[in-house]
Amino acid sequence: MQASALFKALQTGTLDRSGLGQEYSVFATPVKVRAASVVLKPLGDITGVDVRSIGERGGMEVSSVRLTLASKILDALMYRSTDGKVQEYLLFRP
Repeated sequence: MQASALFKALQTGTLDRSGLGQEYSVFATPVKVRAASVVLKPLGDITGVDVRSIGERGGMEVSSVRLTLASKILDALMYRSTDGKVQEYLLFRP
């Protein structure tokens, strides 16, 4: 699932921009990616992924995913355009 792969990339600070939409790629500056890594790395490995829903909004696919980590649970919302590129990725506590 792309949501967990993107989480792992942010954890390690190695974001592959080929799967990102242009605006999200510009938003995800190297400084922001490093800051995300500092916060996400200590949470540990993903131990479970639960796709809660997949829908459509504004012509984009919207996936709601629950990530179970070694030390906590996070929810992710991922918006992808019809070409499969991630346009927005949000993480929050349930």
